[in-house]
Amino acid sequence: MDIKLSCSCGQVQGRLKDVNPERVSRARCYCRFCQAYATHLQPESDRLLDEMGGSDLLQLSPADIVFDQGKENIGCLKLTDKGVLRYYASCCRSPLVGTVPKPKVPFVSVSLSALPELPTETDRRRVLGPVRIHAFVPKDLKAQLPEASRLRNARGLTRLSLKLLNWVVKGDAGRSPFWLDGKPLVEAERVRWKPKPQS
Repeated sequence: MDIKLSCSCGQVQGRLKDVNPERVSRARCYCRFCQAYATHLQPESDRLLDEMGGSDLLQLSPADIVFDQGKENIGCLKLTDKGVLRYYASCCRSPLVGTVPKPKVPFVSVSLSALPELPTETDRRRVLGPVRIHAFVPKDLKAQLPEASRLRNARGLTRLSLKLLNWVVKGDAGRSPFWLDGKPLVEAERVRWKPKPQS
C-alpha cells in the first residue's frame, strides 16, 4: 500500500510506495544528533521526540519515495561536516527524511511524524511492523527498554543490511529523489550546535 508523506502544514506532500513490513525497517534513535535536529526545527515542541528522547524512523529505499507537490519548500541541513543530510519542510519546519551523504548509498530514514495516516503506535505497528532497531540508547534508559537488547538489535541490523544490499543490486540509488547528478536535491545548511553530555 502507498502511504502519504506530508509536512504538518500540508504544503509538502508525497508518497511512500508499496509499503509493507517486509520491505521496510523501523528504528528508534536516541542519539544527540537526532535530538539536536528536533530541537533546532521545533524548539518549543515535544511532538518530534518520544518521552525518552527517541526519534521514530522508517528506513527504506529512496526509490520508494515520490514527492507530488511542494519540492520548492524542502530545505536541508547537516549537523556535522560529513554528517547525515536532513531534509525538512521549510514552510513549517517539519522533519521529513534523512539520507547518508553519499549518492551511491540507497538508504533513507523517514520521520514518522511525517506520516499523518499513521498517528498511533498501533497504526504504525500494523502497517510498518515493530521497531527492530534501538540505536544509541543511553545507559540510564536501558533498564526501561528491555526490547532494546543487543540480540534484537543485531537481528534488526542484519535484516536491514540484507535489504540495503538488495537496494544496491537493484540500482535504487539512481532513482533517489534526493540526488540530482550526484548533488543533493538542496544544498545543506551547516548548523552549529553544542552537544549535551549523554549518560
